[in-house]
Amino acid sequence: MYGLQAAVGWLATQRGAPPCALVIGVEVYSKFLDPADRGTAALFGDGAAAAVVGPVPLPYGIGPVTLGSDAPGPVTC
Repeated sequence: MYGLQAAVGWLATQRGAPPCALVIGVEVYSKFLDPADRGTAALFGDGAAAAVVGPVPLPYGIGPVTLGSDAPGPVTC
C-alpha cells in the first residue's frame, strides 16, 4: 500500500506525456515458518504481486489513498 501511495503521488506531479509506474509487493514468510508444521505452512507462504499504474479514463482510477495507523501509544521495553 505504501508503494501504491508513492506511485500515485509521483504520477500526480508529472508533466507532459502521462507516465506509468510499476508497483511490486513481496511477502516472504518461508524464512519464519516451520515447513513440518502443516497447520501454518499450508496457510501462510511466500507471495508477490505487481501492478502497472498509469492514466485511465474516468470513472476508473485509484484514489484517494489514505494511510494511517492506530497505535495505542509509545512502545516501551
